[in-house]
Amino acid sequence: MEDNNIKRLSQTYFLQGVYGITDKLSVNAMLSYVIHKRTVQNSFSSDPVSSENGFGDAILLLQYKILSLRKASIFLTLGPKIPVGKSDLRDANDILLPADLQPGTGSWDVIIGIGYIKSEFIRPSMNLTLTAVGKINSYSDRFNGTQQYKYGNDYQFLFGITDSFIAKKLILNPGILMRLWYTSFDKVDGNNFPNTGGSWIYFVPSLNIAFNPKFSAFISFEIPIYQHLNGTQLSTSIRISGGIQLSLFSNSRKINLNTGN
Repeated sequence: MEDNNIKRLSQTYFLQGVYGITDKLSVNAMLSYVIHKRTVQNSFSSDPVSSENGFGDAILLLQYKILSLRKASIFLTLGPKIPVGKSDLRDANDILLPADLQPGTGSWDVIIGIGYIKSEFIRPSMNLTLTAVGKINSYSDRFNGTQQYKYGNDYQFLFGITDSFIAKKLILNPGILMRLWYTSFDKVDGNNFPNTGGSWIYFVPSLNIAFNPKFSAFISFEIPIYQHLNGTQLSTSIRISGGIQLSLFSNSRKINLNTGN
């Protein structure tokens, strides 16, 4: 909000594992821990700071390579978002916290996507990535089952280019990504919930540093360059992500473990 009377800080910590079942099929599992803090600075608020934390929802995805031709591959992704995070936390006055402060959503959702990767794009060390992904959400119970709440479905399109450079014993992989994101209105008992949903475009520069074939670290900055929101909402000013990746090998199959925040 432009007047800065309401601010929200969100932090998310991920633990992600990827296991290659075959050369074409892999499974991706992700757990999260979230911290939300909202500050309201006006004369009407008796308790200006609201915060909550806990385990968020989990994601389990299957990814299948349907085509590989001339340094290019096409992947399909499908799987559920599993509501393991709490969505019914209450404040000190036993009032249910708003949805944006809950660690979980309380709903089973479906994630589906398609991706295209082209190696040796323009130059031998450059890769092109195109990804389209959607999350179709379902309803969850709130207020002891008296209300059905559904987060808006969201759809994302990502276009990115990465390159590789050698710096002494390190391999540097800088990247530039554009992320287009659209979410529909949240719904309460089948009706649109005001001040939800919208469209965003983000510019995302990133850098991955490989210290050796088994260990690497990354950092990225997500900067909004366009926002069109329905009504009045809190929206992202900047998002910073960082993490490490450890690759293990077992029976010639590769396991990736990623953590980030």
